Amino acid sequence: MPVIRACRECGQKNRIPAKYLASAGRCGNCKSALPPIAEPLAVDMELFDEVIQTPPFPFSWTSGRIGVDHAGWRLRR
Repeated sequence: MPVIRACRECGQKNRIPAKYLASAGRCGNCKSALPPIAEPLAVDMELFDEVIQTPPFPFSWTSGRIGVDHAGWRLRR
């Protein structure tokens, strides 16, 4: 379920798939930059599930282990 965003330059409505909400893109009409969504979104359960199922980074849980993420932070899992 994509999120619809209007281009700031030309007003064209663009469909942004959930897995690309945190990524920069381009308008399909005028090719101007569409920055990542920086404000909170009102979502339904379907979109929420899609967003958390496709994070923009590799991630996995291993019970009882401490690991390091890509930025070097220690994580307790």
